[in-house]
Amino acid sequence: MSVNHATLELIKRFEGCKLQAYQCSAGVWTIGYGITEAADVGIKPTKGQTITQDRADELLRLTVDKFAKAVDGMITAKVNANEFGACVCLTFNIGTGAFFKSTVLRELNAGNKDKAAAAFRMWNRAGGVVSKGLVNRREAEAALFLTPPFADMHAVDTDKPTESIFATIINAILALFRGLK
Repeated sequence: MSVNHATLELIKRFEGCKLQAYQCSAGVWTIGYGITEAADVGIKPTKGQTITQDRADELLRLTVDKFAKAVDGMITAKVNANEFGACVCLTFNIGTGAFFKSTVLRELNAGNKDKAAAAFRMWNRAGGVVSKGLVNRREAEAALFLTPPFADMHAVDTDKPTESIFATIINAILALFRGLK
């Protein structure tokens, strides 16, 4: 599953883009949208290194695609594009190992989507201290996770028996209300 535009924009908003390499708070050389050597996408940021905006966008796409593939392999529940994207955004920030062990993934795969959404908020610490930036990021990820993908409301699932028009309308209204929580 690939990520949607909303996911990319969320990652860009919280990562920011720096075209000159810098050391993050953990002392790791980073460039572009938070890309490090550990992303293994063909770049090893070093002191004084610069890249173009096009290269930063390319590195972001490569990294997001890599995380999306990993997350797709971990999620066993049926998810929509926003739920998937929120999980990719979280994983981009905390890493695949942490996501694999997370309550977010455990609750999502158990079918407890409300609990999964709430569990995003558990990842709000940097160095053991609550970070306002991470609190804001987790709120945004949880909001994306809970946002119904309206474009998918008209999709036809050929594996399900056909519903009456009345049942379809009621289900669409219920989906809207679930997204307003």
